[in-house]
Amino acid sequence: MRIRSKISLHLGLFVLVVTSTIFILNYFIVRHSLTKNAHLELAKIEQNMHRAAETLLRTAIKNYLRGITEINITFIGVQYSAYKKGKITERQAKDRIQEYFNQQSIGSSGYMVAVEEKNERLYLELHPFLPRQECTETEGCRAWVSTRNGYTEYDWKNPSDNTFRKKAAYVQEFPAWNWVVGASSYRNE
Repeated sequence: MRIRSKISLHLGLFVLVVTSTIFILNYFIVRHSLTKNAHLELAKIEQNMHRAAETLLRTAIKNYLRGITEINITFIGVQYSAYKKGKITERQAKDRIQEYFNQQSIGSSGYMVAVEEKNERLYLELHPFLPRQECTETEGCRAWVSTRNGYTEYDWKNPSDNTFRKKAAYVQEFPAWNWVVGASSYRNE
């Protein structure tokens, strides 16, 4: 073989090795970069999907609790009207409302409540476990009264529970008795 052919062959092999090496290195670098970008993009998509699901869930909870509250406000109005017309006493009207509320369950531990403001104090006027108990210092009663009309979340512990959990409520005012009435349940239910 001639020297020129040998040089051309060696140069060709050298170019082939260098080109192959560059191609292999680029492949691994690009692959790593693409994989990293794909993971970041998937993480963003997952976060957005989680936020969207959380928003939909919160909206569904809010609408469910609002529907229950609005129906019960109507029932309270009927009882209040009967009381104002002299057909029943105020205590009878409130007892009927409590009895009606006690028949309802929201989730496995949710219920209807009426919080009353009297002399700068808060009371659970209607409650399945603690009727007419003062609740001024509880986060739940303060959240209801500060919200007055709308959706709220707060930490709460039923008497039978050991720990506080996030509670969701939809509340609405019933001004005739200075009540804030609402449907509530633990969010995870």
